[in-house]
Amino acid sequence: MKLTIKKLYNAAYEEFRHGNDRIGERTCEDFNEYWTYFLLDVVYPATETYNEETLIPLLDEAEAFYNECLGIGTE
Repeated sequence: MKLTIKKLYNAAYEEFRHGNDRIGERTCEDFNEYWTYFLLDVVYPATETYNEETLIPLLDEAEAFYNECLGIGTE
């Protein structure tokens, strides 16, 4: 669980660092604000429709995407 949160945090940080400072209609002044609204407006609402049976494939897909972004396993 901690690894998943860390990866999500790092991916969001990279998005913010590369100029994506908006969550919905809100422009964030710093990453702490961005992370807060990312959780409140994106992550938490997505958990309302959480289906246990789809978790593993979603985590596998997210990990593959994350690794692709880092260039891992693409050699």
